[in-house]
Amino acid sequence: ENVACGSGYTRAANGSCIDVDECANELHNCSVGLHQYCINRQGGFDCMTRLPECDSGYEYSLQSRSCQDIDECSNPNEYPCDRRLQERCINIPGSYKCQRPVGTTNSYRRRPACPTGYRYDNTKRMCQ
Repeated sequence: ENVACGSGYTRAANGSCIDVDECANELHNCSVGLHQYCINRQGGFDCMTRLPECDSGYEYSLQSRSCQDIDECSNPNEYPCDRRLQERCINIPGSYKCQRPVGTTNSYRRRPACPTGYRYDNTKRMCQ
């Protein structure tokens, strides 16, 4: 009896069904332009996205295909400055600074720079 192999499989010389490696045989639809790469799995494949690394304070944008500044001040749920001290968040390239009202001490407080591959966690106030 010659039963067809399922999708993603092919008939081997001994008659058994074996997995087709869509990645090795270029039978996938993963987009290199979207930074996708192919992962073979039994009976199919998955397209995974690996975006280029950006310096701390920047994230990769698929639209512009470049590293873009993260506006740390834009998310009210992760507001990095101390509201009790009436600090105002000012976004600057790759970082931000907190400005206190004029006349108070320590008018500016700046986020520390994180090493490449790490991001500053506003809640924990540390690089991770």
